[in-house]
Amino acid sequence: MSVLDPTGGGRAIPDPRADSLLRRWLVAGTAGGVGTTTVTALLFAAARQRLASVPVLLDHTGGTLGPRLADGDQADAVDPRWTLHDLGPHAAGAALDELADPRSVLVLVSGANPAGCALAAEALDTLRTRTGDATAELDRVVLVLSGSFGRHRTPRETATLAATPGLRGLVTLPPDRALAAGGRVPLARLGARTRRGVDAVLDLLVHEPGR
Repeated sequence: MSVLDPTGGGRAIPDPRADSLLRRWLVAGTAGGVGTTTVTALLFAAARQRLASVPVLLDHTGGTLGPRLADGDQADAVDPRWTLHDLGPHAAGAALDELADPRSVLVLVSGANPAGCALAAEALDTLRTRTGDATAELDRVVLVLSGSFGRHRTPRETATLAATPGLRGLVTLPPDRALAAGGRVPLARLGARTRRGVDAVLDLLVHEPGR
C-alpha cells in the first residue's frame, strides 16, 4: 500500500478524515537546504524499522519527498490516524500555524552553524511572541540541527537553544557523506552517529511528556 500522498489530502488511505487523526508530526525547515526532506525520510525509515505501523506521508515540498524515501512509499501496516508531513522551508509560517492543533508536534530543522542557530532561535521566539507565553507549545517542538561539512562549531549557540524553557528536546545530526548525494537515503551506509541521532528524534516524538 502506498503511504505517500503528495497533495497533503491523505487520499492514499481510505477515510482519512481530519477529525480521526490522533497525531500529526510536522517537519519544517528554517530555510531551504537544511535537510528537511532528508529528515522526514529518515524518520519514516526509522518508524518502519522500529514501530508497529507507519504514518501517512504528506508532501508539500513539490514532490521531492518520494524520491528520497529509502525503500519507497510502500508499507504493509499504515495507521491512517497518524501523519508525517514534510512542510519544506516554512517553519516560520505554516508550521507554527499548525502547532495550534494540540495533536501536532513540530520537528524544526535548521543548520548546525551560526546562521542556522540564529534562524532556529528566531523561529522559537516567533512562537513565543504569537502565543504570548514563554513556554507555550514548546513541549511539542523538537529542534534538529543538521550538520554540514566545514568548520562550523557552535557549542555555545547549541547549548543556549537546548536550554530553551519548555523545549521538548534538541538533537544534532552530524554531517554524513551517505546523505550528501541526492536520491534515496542509503540506510546501509549511514554513520552510527546519524542512526543514533535519528533514533533520538523518534524517541522524542513517540514518548510524549506527561503520557
